[in-house]
Amino acid sequence: QQAIEQSPKEPELHYLLGKLNASMGAPLEAIDALRIAVQLDANFADAQYLLGKVSSDIGRSMDAKTALEEAVRLNPHHVEAWVALAGILAQQNKEAEAFEHFRRASVLSPAAPEPWRAMAKHYRGRGEIEQATAALEAGRQALTLIASPHIAGAQAKAIKVGMPTILSGRVAQLGTSSRNAVMMEVE
Repeated sequence: QQAIEQSPKEPELHYLLGKLNASMGAPLEAIDALRIAVQLDANFADAQYLLGKVSSDIGRSMDAKTALEEAVRLNPHHVEAWVALAGILAQQNKEAEAFEHFRRASVLSPAAPEPWRAMAKHYRGRGEIEQATAALEAGRQALTLIASPHIAGAQAKAIKVGMPTILSGRVAQLGTSSRNAVMMEVE
């Protein structure tokens, strides 16, 4: 709060206050701070996303939809915003549009579990168990396709990942940079 008083025109500070309030269970205060952040910086996609997410969490679906649409317009690669927007559309029974947004999120980040889980949850909620299972299987296959080039020949007796974690045996690296990759043991 003191930082905001010293720099009231800094959108990042309002965003951080909104994020803090949201995490502490104060959604109305979060929304107020996030609205200020997006007023100060109309191109602040993460603030728009969080504004949409918090608005959705308290049942303000129209406000949420508006903020999330703006978030994906500003950053078309924002997977979480696409998933959240798809969820709002699914709640509004706009099935085709919701599915398209879930699909787009899964294309943007095939290894991200959120779009696949969201599609499966959506289908399960409609009682379409076969489609729910198919969505989960598609996610598993996408992850396998991404991981497969790294699995071939990735034998290791011991690999240190991060600080305390040691993996042994066959190891798969997910991602393109060894510095930022996720390592996992495979059977």
